Amino acid sequence: MKKLVSLFFALSLLLSVIPMMARAEVLETDGGIMYTVESGEVVIQGFSGDGSVMNIPEKIDGVPVKRIAAQTCRGDTLITEVRIPKSVISIGEYAFAECPNLTKAVISGGVFIGRSAFRDCKALLTLKLPDTLESIDDFAFEGCTVLGTVKIPKGLEHIGNDAFMGCERLRFELNGNEAAKEYARKYNIDTSFTDTWEFTLIMIVLVTSLLGGGLIFVNKKMKNKKRP
Repeated sequence: MKKLVSLFFALSLLLSVIPMMARAEVLETDGGIMYTVESGEVVIQGFSGDGSVMNIPEKIDGVPVKRIAAQTCRGDTLITEVRIPKSVISIGEYAFAECPNLTKAVISGGVFIGRSAFRDCKALLTLKLPDTLESIDDFAFEGCTVLGTVKIPKGLEHIGNDAFMGCERLRFELNGNEAAKEYARKYNIDTSFTDTWEFTLIMIVLVTSLLGGGLIFVNKKMKNKKRP
């Protein structure tokens, strides 16, 4: 019986130690960027910088920054701006959710923005999305009530349910993107005037007029040349 108890205790201790051994060490840059190195990639875990701008580098100690972990800065009250580099491929769930003073997010890289990644960032006014972006998950920007015009990347393939719900001032620049066009129609989101049929009609009339004027000019020159 004592042997069984001892064996059970040893097994329990081993099981509790294994996750601690497997967990990557959290490191920190001089700029307050907290991170781990996992499988040869840097994963951003948090921010403890003195300033309010979180400027994430493309590499840390020569290792590429590839992912923003889930809940990285959720609820942070100090961050006013976040800059995400081209090297990043994904932004985790709730990564920057509920940051009340975040006003600007410049995302230069990434193919995936996770569920609720910027949810309820009430002060978020400016959002720049990368050309590489392919998917925006559910509720990603829900509750960003002052978010203005967002330029949609041409290659974006998916916008999740309620991704921009409650964004009362939102306007899309569609760039011919069908996924965004369908989302805007479904959720009654304003689109840029350049994406409307009225703008297309005006451009057709304008181009036709210019071409017509050019043809008249060329025709007059040809007639003048024929005169003796």
